[in-house]
Amino acid sequence: MKWIRERGCRVLGVELSPIASRDFFVENGIDYAVEEEGGFKKYSGQGIEVLCGDLFAMARGGFDNVKAIYDRASYIAFDAAMRKRYADFMCSMLPREAPVLLLTLDYPQDLMDGPPFAVGEDEVRERFEGRYDVAHLETRDIIEKQPHFQAKGLPTLLAHAFRLRDR
Repeated sequence: MKWIRERGCRVLGVELSPIASRDFFVENGIDYAVEEEGGFKKYSGQGIEVLCGDLFAMARGGFDNVKAIYDRASYIAFDAAMRKRYADFMCSMLPREAPVLLLTLDYPQDLMDGPPFAVGEDEVRERFEGRYDVAHLETRDIIEKQPHFQAKGLPTLLAHAFRLRDR
């Protein structure tokens, strides 16, 4: 989020955890304020706002001014049933013209319980191709840089990047 802000964009994040919301600002040395807004705690500072609360409680119109979406860890945080709900929600709530950069992780799901949950290209296409053109941008095996996942016995950890654009 900080990287995006440094390129001149206003940033709106949605996070379930108040600890993660606070820690983002603390770890990045950003002074912030907290206030209540529409059933969320809003953490804000230096052009970055993080709404802390249940994403599914976001009011219709809450994303109307969003120009692009970066999903680094939301989709893969949910089990399969919740990912379907999340995809349906996002497809119905996001402005049609706002592109999405979706990052997922893929690994042998039987070797580790999520979160994060394993999500490959087939699932991304199944969930999102009804609304978006889905482009698979890149895949990298990042297991060598992830000792936590190595310790769980994963032989590979594929990081996928997808661009979703309105059809």
